[in-house]
Amino acid sequence: MKKFLFIIPQSPKRIITPLRQRLIDASMTSLLQQSSNNWEALLLGDEKRQEGNCHYMHVPVGTKEEKLHFVVDYLLAQKNLPEFIIRFDDDDLIHPELLEMAGKLDFDCYADQWHTFYDVSSGKLSGQKRDWLANTVIHKTEHALASYGEYHYVVHSDLRRPHLLQNDHSKWWHQYYKGKKVVFADKKNPMYVRVLSPTSYTAGANGDELNKEQYLDYLERFGDWSDTVPASFLPYTKQLQ
Repeated sequence: MKKFLFIIPQSPKRIITPLRQRLIDASMTSLLQQSSNNWEALLLGDEKRQEGNCHYMHVPVGTKEEKLHFVVDYLLAQKNLPEFIIRFDDDDLIHPELLEMAGKLDFDCYADQWHTFYDVSSGKLSGQKRDWLANTVIHKTEHALASYGEYHYVVHSDLRRPHLLQNDHSKWWHQYYKGKKVVFADKKNPMYVRVLSPTSYTAGANGDELNKEQYLDYLERFGDWSDTVPASFLPYTKQLQ
């Protein structure tokens, strides 16, 4: 049976508003309700404990990039790693049958060609076909830990060549996988949904929620919005309403 490892940089406690906590709770529910139990997760944050398949690791650095640098060094020192690695943010939603479906397929990378977004403020969904790979894809471990690309940040003056997992996904991942076996999920049944909210760092928030005008400007980047949410994700989006 194929084994999967989620890498989840946790949100710093200082930015966790009540809304963001709801996002985190819904995200964890979608992970814990996977129909297959062939997975583990490394959650990178302030705690050190184990709870079921979830291993909480205390990481003595702050930014997401620094956490990824830390965990790659950790993984390179391990033996018998799972066959696949998935980078996943703690405020997004994963398909509850993702690993069961992916376990039946042969691929180097399994991904969404149509990127799917859910807006917390309206309860609506948007999808856009993009030429680059989203943050959350399933990598074969040998590819995730392959040396490739360049750092867009510096950690403790460490200038070694990075590994694929540490790179900017929108810039490097599609280049690396060119000519390799990439399998795309069905447009109507995406592998994950990226949740957009006024607390998002990519929206410009920095610990506080954006005001309505700023957030609406941000949402315009994601095309047309629909009331239809895939049935597999409905239990989790209802947690956010």
